[in-house]
Amino acid sequence: MSGEARRGETDLRVVKSREAIQEAFESLLETTECDSITVSEIARKARVSRKTFYAHYSSVADLLREMAREIVEDVVCSIQPEGELLSIEEWVGGFARATLAALRDNPHLENNVVRCLPTAALIAMVQQPLSEVFEREMLKRGVSPTPSSEYGAAFFLGGLCSVYETWMLSDRDPAALDDAAMLIAHTVAPGVAMIVEGS
Repeated sequence: MSGEARRGETDLRVVKSREAIQEAFESLLETTECDSITVSEIARKARVSRKTFYAHYSSVADLLREMAREIVEDVVCSIQPEGELLSIEEWVGGFARATLAALRDNPHLENNVVRCLPTAALIAMVQQPLSEVFEREMLKRGVSPTPSSEYGAAFFLGGLCSVYETWMLSDRDPAALDDAAMLIAHTVAPGVAMIVEGS
């Protein structure tokens, strides 16, 4: 068997192991708060060894961060087709709507991740991937990324988390969440534009 064929098999095994681990974790999140889930439980449900888990993730928190990164990328892909350049307000509004809808439509995330992690921990978990998205948006607009993109990500996420927490404590009307996303777009977009467009 050629080295390339062996590499293909290894890559497929890696992908399958990671998928099994993530699916097991998501399944456990349906009934258990994330800070109560152990590596052993995930490995058992995924039908992999603890050693296999640690070959992919350093901890449950690391797995959660990786899943958060994937959610951010999925949200970005859903609002902005490859190669298309949206206005900052369209981008911010689309991101806010898609993120809030993802939380609203996945009760296990709300009940067992959002509620059991402090807002600061949620922001920290998503800030790095969102900063990377901001930097990509800057490059598309011919602006060199600066450390300010991290501040922009923190500012944006802080607003999103506050809006979502307020909605959870209210009547939880889905239309109100859509209205909140539009409000974020109108109020936050100018600040995000200053960072992303370098103005």
